Amino acid sequence: MPESINPVLSYWTNLNQNLIRFQSRVRIADQRFYSKFQIRIRFYPVYHWRWFYSRRAKFSGSYNIPYKEWVTNLLPEDRSMLKSYIQRPFGRQGPITKNSIWNKQYRKTYELIQWMYEVIGEQPKLRIEGHHVDLYTNDPEIFSLLQSVGEMVHEIDLVSPKIKPNEIECDNFPLDKYKYRVILKDRCRKDTSLIKVIIELNEQGTIKITDRRLADMKRHKPGGHWPIGDWLYVEDEHNLTLIDLVLGNFISRVIKYVKKEEK
Repeated sequence: MPESINPVLSYWTNLNQNLIRFQSRVRIADQRFYSKFQIRIRFYPVYHWRWFYSRRAKFSGSYNIPYKEWVTNLLPEDRSMLKSYIQRPFGRQGPITKNSIWNKQYRKTYELIQWMYEVIGEQPKLRIEGHHVDLYTNDPEIFSLLQSVGEMVHEIDLVSPKIKPNEIECDNFPLDKYKYRVILKDRCRKDTSLIKVIIELNEQGTIKITDRRLADMKRHKPGGHWPIGDWLYVEDEHNLTLIDLVLGNFISRVIKYVKKEEK
């Protein structure tokens, strides 16, 4: 392999040579996905994944299975229905439009769903948004399994094995000196006493909050509409220990920034 190849790509290619086929679609990520997964496969375009769920519910006469449960655990009868649906001849009288269920893009969607549950197995980690379907895994054997749906693979994101959970690789620290980002639990702004403590810590220089976020945190939010995941910067481990003592019950996650040359 060329000497100039990215070391992260080289690492994963050595684990599975089938990755070479998708080399032009690989991107290197700076952190693990969901702080756990090192590989993300993005399929695009994927049309009407939810549409098949509604058809399945209509055909079976049952709407008892929530969509989120169905999408990670397709039942045997659903698989049988899907297989028979895909095997039907795709043709009918009348024009075939982009919204037609007989359009070839829809067939590719059904084939991807079938592949997902017959090849990947039970309860894959998926994220579905718009026409994107993201599959998360740590298993390099996925690159071999992708061969049959390769034309739908839009992008493959890989993470360096040296990056640990709750780490972000960076060229420079935020604002040139902050090594940690502390993410607070949802709806923490409802606690006005907590906001006062955060403002005091920011004024003392123990933490750093951007001016815009600080101004936003001071405002009252009528109607119960509270943002998700407020966060603040901490410079070093000493201050991080102090923040843990003061805000520990309100902390959701701590992310450490690591410079690339340190890895």
